[in-house]
Amino acid sequence: MNGIIVAVNGFLKNLLLRLGKRERFYAVSLVAGEGHFARFSVDLNRREIEVQDLQIHSFPADDVIAGLNLVRRFLRPLRRHRGATVLVSLDPAFATTVQASVALLREKPEETIDDADLDNRVAQGIWRLFNGERSRAAKKMLTSDLDVIMTEVAVKHVKLDDHRVVNPVGFPARTIEVLFSGTFSPRICAEELRNLVPAPRVLFMGEHGVFEADLLSRVSGDDHFLLAEIFSDRCHVFMVQGTSMTGVAAFSWGKENLINAITEEFLVSRKVAEHMFQLYLIRQASGVLLRRMEKLLQGEFLHFVQILAEPIEKHVPKAVYLFSSFELPPFVFSPGFRGTFSERIRFLPVPTEMFFDELGFSVTMPEGMSVPALFAPLAAFLEFYFIPRGDKMNMVARRHARWLVKD
Repeated sequence: MNGIIVAVNGFLKNLLLRLGKRERFYAVSLVAGEGHFARFSVDLNRREIEVQDLQIHSFPADDVIAGLNLVRRFLRPLRRHRGATVLVSLDPAFATTVQASVALLREKPEETIDDADLDNRVAQGIWRLFNGERSRAAKKMLTSDLDVIMTEVAVKHVKLDDHRVVNPVGFPARTIEVLFSGTFSPRICAEELRNLVPAPRVLFMGEHGVFEADLLSRVSGDDHFLLAEIFSDRCHVFMVQGTSMTGVAAFSWGKENLINAITEEFLVSRKVAEHMFQLYLIRQASGVLLRRMEKLLQGEFLHFVQILAEPIEKHVPKAVYLFSSFELPPFVFSPGFRGTFSERIRFLPVPTEMFFDELGFSVTMPEGMSVPALFAPLAAFLEFYFIPRGDKMNMVARRHARWLVKD
C-alpha cells in the first residue's frame, strides 16, 4: 500500500499541478458518533474545491464495527470513480496521530551524509517513534499493544544541526532531527479500511483532532495551545507545543449537559429545552428568562473549565481553542467569563469559515450545505495536501515503515 501511495500521489500531484486537471476525493470522518461522508473534486492548480455530495449519519460512538459499516455503504460507488483518493479522519478511539521530532546523533559528524546513512537514520527514527508511542496509543484506544499497528508515517521536515534542509544527502552534520507524523490504529479498524479501498486508489488515514490542530497552527501562527473539540456528549483535547502535536485528554461533557440543565431547571421536555437553548442563542426571549438561562449555562461551562484545569496546568498553553459541533453561547469567549477562572488563559473560537481562504483554497458546494458541516472531511484533505509525500525523505520513510504498517 505504501509504495503505491508514494508513487501514485507524488506523480499524480505533480501532473495535476501542470495540467490543471481535477482530482477526485472521497472523504470519511468518523468522530463522536457522527459519520460525515463527502465526495468532491479539486483543481490543485487553481486550489478550487468543488463539493458534489455530503452525507451525515449517526452511529454508536464507541462501536467501530457500526462506523465501518457506514463507511462500506458510502464507498460502494467507488468502483465507478477510478483513481479517487480516499481520506479518512477518525475519532481518538479509532486512531492516534502523533507529530514529534526525533533527534539522531552521528558518530562522525565531519563526514557527509550519503544514501545509506540517510536510510539508517530514518529507520532509527521511525523505530523510536513506533516504540515510544505504541503503548500510549494502545492505552488511549483501550486495546493491547499487539492489536495496534502503524497506518501512516510521514516526514514533515528535517534539520541538520538546527538548520532545515530539503534533502540531507551531501551535507555533514552532528545531529539529524526528523519531524515525523505517525498514525496508529487498532488492527481491526486499519485492516477493514484497507479492504474497503482497493488498489490502486490512495488511502490516507489519521486522527481528526490532530488534523485540525495542525491546520489551526498554520492559520493562526500559534505554536503553543490546546484545542478542545466539543460534541454532543464528549470532549477531546489536543496539545500543540512547538512542533509536537497529540491528543492529551478526553472526557464526558457536551451539549447534552446544557440541555439536561435546562430540562431540570425549568421542568420541561428535552424537545422544549432544545428550543429554549436556540431562543437563548438568538436572544429571542424576555430579559428575565435570558438572564436566568445565562446564569444556568455559565454554571455548566464553569464545570467544563474545571475539567479542563488538569491539561491546562500540565501544558500551560497560551490559548485554548474551542471547536464545537453546536453554537456556543457568546459569553464563553468574553473577557469577563475568562476572568472567572484565569486571566492568563484565552478561549478562542476555531475560525472554520476562514481556514480555506487563509490557506489559499476556495470551496463551492450545493445549496443547503455549510462549511462547518464539511469541515471534518475537508480538514482531512488539507492535511493530505500539506504533508509532503513524494519527496526523497518520505520515500525512504515509507520503505522502512512498511513492515511496521503491515505488522
